[in-house]
Amino acid sequence: LHYPLRRQRQMCIRDRIYVIVPLFILILPVVFVDVIVFQILWGTILGCAFLYLYVRIAFGEYLAVINEEGGSAAISESWNITKGRFWRIVGYQLVIFTPIFIAIFVSSVIYLIPFTDNFVVSALHSLVIGVLFSFGFVACTVFAIHLQNCPLKVEGSAVATSTPAADGTERIGQ
Repeated sequence: LHYPLRRQRQMCIRDRIYVIVPLFILILPVVFVDVIVFQILWGTILGCAFLYLYVRIAFGEYLAVINEEGGSAAISESWNITKGRFWRIVGYQLVIFTPIFIAIFVSSVIYLIPFTDNFVVSALHSLVIGVLFSFGFVACTVFAIHLQNCPLKVEGSAVATSTPAADGTERIGQ
């Protein structure tokens, strides 16, 4: 016996919608979970890790200049003086640099006004940015010197410090 092949019916638009919409409804939560879990969570974890590293080595460049030493020695010193002072340093950086960034933002917005788009305003804008960042760098340098000269006090233990005596020798523990 010979059976003729049946012609398959072409899918109309309605049939395609019946297939695509349920697939879309199933895929949308997976994409949403991907955004939440992987991108936001990992972004937060990496952001916290970079903030921690930034705070711990933040004073490396200032200490390299102050102590006239190389980069690895300055970063090591920065790592040592910031130990146990994370939130204090974060707060100090926010107090110093937030007004600076606000002032730079305001001066940048003024610079975007069409009739102020000229050489003089551009030069003044660059001058404001330079002066404000110089103030921030000087403040961070002073803070690095303060952290270097004031060792972290741990309760219940005596921290041995060295102080120079009048005759040029160092006295330990005073």
